[in-house]
Amino acid sequence: MGRRPVTIDTAGTGGWYDLTVVAEGTSFLRGFAGHLENGRPSTSEPALGRSNS
Repeated sequence: MGRRPVTIDTAGTGGWYDLTVVAEGTSFLRGFAGHLENGRPSTSEPALGRSNS
């Protein structure tokens, strides 16, 4: 096992992210969701109110 840096581009989502990290061959699974703050006005979470159907 090792570390692998990953860069996530949040420009298209107004700084919002929703990620799942897994380690193949293990039961490791973690979820991360949030907003990158930059001190400027932002938008509401883009997926709020959307239906998954």
